[in-house]
Amino acid sequence: MSLLAPLGLIALSSILALIIIYIIRPNYQQKFISTTFVWKLSLKYRKKKIPTSKLRNIILIICQILILTVCSFVLAHPAKIKKEQVDYEEVIVVLDSSASMRALNDEYKTRYERAIELIKDRTENVFEGGGLVSLIVADADPDYLFERYDKTNEYELGLLLDEMLEEDSACTYGSADIQTALNKCEDILSDNPRAKIVLYTDTDYDNAPKGVEIVHVYDRDSEWNVAILNAGAELDENYYNFVVEVASYGRAYRATVDLRVENGNADDASSAGITYNYSTDVYCPDGVPQTVIFRHSFSTVKKEDYEDENIAFVEQSDFYSDMIYSYQRVHVSIAESDDSIDVDNRFDIYGGQKEVIKVQYSSSNPNPFTRSVLLNLRSYYNSIGRWDMQLTEVKRDTEPSTEGFDFYVFEDKMPERLPTDGVVFLIDPSSTPNNLGVRIDSNPYAYRMGDEFVLVPLIEGDDTEHPVMSGVSAYDIQISAYRRISGYDSGQYSVLMSCSTGEPAFLIKDSENSKVVIMAFSVHYSNIGLLPAYPRLMLNVMNYFFPPTIEKNAFEVGDTVSVNSRGDSVDVIGTIEKIPTLTEFPAKVKFNIPGTYTFLQTTYFGKNLTDSAFVNIPSYESNITVVEDGLITPYVETDPDEFFKDLLLYFAIGLVSLLFIERLLHFTET
Repeated sequence: MSLLAPLGLIALSSILALIIIYIIRPNYQQKFISTTFVWKLSLKYRKKKIPTSKLRNIILIICQILILTVCSFVLAHPAKIKKEQVDYEEVIVVLDSSASMRALNDEYKTRYERAIELIKDRTENVFEGGGLVSLIVADADPDYLFERYDKTNEYELGLLLDEMLEEDSACTYGSADIQTALNKCEDILSDNPRAKIVLYTDTDYDNAPKGVEIVHVYDRDSEWNVAILNAGAELDENYYNFVVEVASYGRAYRATVDLRVENGNADDASSAGITYNYSTDVYCPDGVPQTVIFRHSFSTVKKEDYEDENIAFVEQSDFYSDMIYSYQRVHVSIAESDDSIDVDNRFDIYGGQKEVIKVQYSSSNPNPFTRSVLLNLRSYYNSIGRWDMQLTEVKRDTEPSTEGFDFYVFEDKMPERLPTDGVVFLIDPSSTPNNLGVRIDSNPYAYRMGDEFVLVPLIEGDDTEHPVMSGVSAYDIQISAYRRISGYDSGQYSVLMSCSTGEPAFLIKDSENSKVVIMAFSVHYSNIGLLPAYPRLMLNVMNYFFPPTIEKNAFEVGDTVSVNSRGDSVDVIGTIEKIPTLTEFPAKVKFNIPGTYTFLQTTYFGKNLTDSAFVNIPSYESNITVVEDGLITPYVETDPDEFFKDLLLYFAIGLVSLLFIERLLHFTET
């Protein structure tokens, strides 16, 4: 048995107090009684009772002493030891592996390298004392590198730490989730609450977590960093302005920002353009980001439009010929800096050469509604910088082309054979092309009430969740006539909207070599031309069959990007990182290393597509002097039952029993 609170035994002094009370308590006084008879009877009674009275008094005092003793032990919290608390040192090392740990000091050692050297020294000291060491690598997804190693693992541990120094990817280019790393310590702390957490980091915290030792590995005297936090191109009056955000941390610095436009103003990716070079000096106070805008001569952007004082304008040129409307790549860099982190001194801007989408619209009776929708789509895609949508309208009584376009729209009059090199949209087809795979009744079926046409709403088709139906309600669209379609393969065609008769009104086919949309009614015999549903349908069709490979051209390390394809596969080529060929879409790609990534694919129709994106380290990591609010101490709920079996219950039972006996003895006294 052990006592968890030995000071409770001080209460045993109460036994001494009890003995003193019995000593100083007055005895019975002998008195003479005049009546001899009463005296004799009293003497007789006393002779009978004296032995019993003495025994009861002895038992009573023993019982009271035991009561006080038990109470004292209760205060001392008696328990039986189930397992001993560890008496050796145990350390849980948390290593910050964020991009800022790559900062070099004047000895050309990174913070990460210095941290590992300190960890080596710490583990040697712990092992000498017979202790245990665990290491958690704190990156975007923290986890144990090794757990509870002792001196027998010293050689293996040394190899692991040496490998971390040699591998460039050991210290990430992204951010570290320090709080999750600390929470990982809870597993060991629940087993050994005395284990010590040591965090090796380059971040200052206003409120350090309780029980966590923070070892700072920065060198404020020699470390500083100038960085391009972000860069991009913005269309202004159909020409590009280039916006660059620059900052310096650790010291004020006058940075020279160089900007090179490659293949500028080329007609397309295969054409040769012009290289433009611009440069400007920007003064960066310590820790205050500055925005540089390289604007063209007729830009509408003015400094007074910005409330931010940290804006610098640089004219691209005084000549109209230098105004840039397209580019292949814009390379931005900080010239001749000797700062602590080099990887954030450059930034590439992509997306300046839009893919050309050739669209042909052919109709025996050109429809102003359809034409307007196509023109609006062209303006929309041009404004968001996605495509250069080139629209060709086939004149009436002129045969349309069946090759050379990406998107074909045929209205009323159909070609004898469908094109096989692009997406085909058929509106109110009056005949059946040979390779369509359905039968179309050339005579339209009309809803009539007497001699009048009647508008009847459409109903939902079989595939109500299809992306083409996003934001479109079939019940809002009313028609008075339609072309009856039969003989279609339900395995290839999906019915998105149906007529009230149950016959298909809007079908879509999406196979590898054939992509067809059939709208079986005319805009003239429906209300769709007056509804947002018509441009929405056309927009959904374009987005469905021509999805962007990537949504934008700039990301940060750690971002997960959705990749789409218009073919069987997409190859992703990075500067260092190897990414397997993507074959299931939409695919998810996570960028772990900064640099340019190129996405290559061949569409089902044989068109080669190339998209590029630049990945930079998180702008937060460029600030190598950052101060955080604080961290939360790992929560550990220690269970004393794991170490001790509480004996209070047994002592309580004994105490109650003694109190009962003591009270019973008092009752027998009378």
